[in-house]
Amino acid sequence: MIYELSTALWVHIAAFECTLREQLNSTLNSILRTNQWWNSTSFLSKRELKRIDGYKSVYLSKKKTIPNIQFQDIPSLSFWLTLISNKYGHRIWRHLENQNPTLKSFGRRNFQQKAVIIKDLRNAIAHHAPILHRNLERDLAYIQELISLISPSLADALNKNSNALTLINQQKISQRMQKL
Repeated sequence: MIYELSTALWVHIAAFECTLREQLNSTLNSILRTNQWWNSTSFLSKRELKRIDGYKSVYLSKKKTIPNIQFQDIPSLSFWLTLISNKYGHRIWRHLENQNPTLKSFGRRNFQQKAVIIKDLRNAIAHHAPILHRNLERDLAYIQELISLISPSLADALNKNSNALTLINQQKISQRMQKL
């Protein structure tokens, strides 16, 4: 049961992560007017540039070049979440809001706080850590909420085809039954 639940949640987490990084990649390409924003040395802080250098060196040790389309798949979710932190609020988030006005009313801080909770769930599942103590209904609601802000059509498709909430409820019933 736990594996089914983790798998069902992972589908939503993967959709969130891919959608967020695609949106940020597109935004950064637009801001910097290049499809290789990661090669710009004046936009991001030294810390993020160092992380990018690390991602590039690992990738380039296996390949000769980084195709434009593939770079967005290399950095970790933590890296992308850094780009929506307060540190980059004016430089990046403001542009995201211009592209998607619903983000403005939702708020950068609210978005980031919920995204960090999603990242923590993602890491717990990826590292086979316990997740049943979490408020999985809330976590799933956050994932669905953030995806719907970025890609409403993807959120609708996920909600129609997902059994994650059913599995969460089954797990809760199972836990209650064990306590009796």
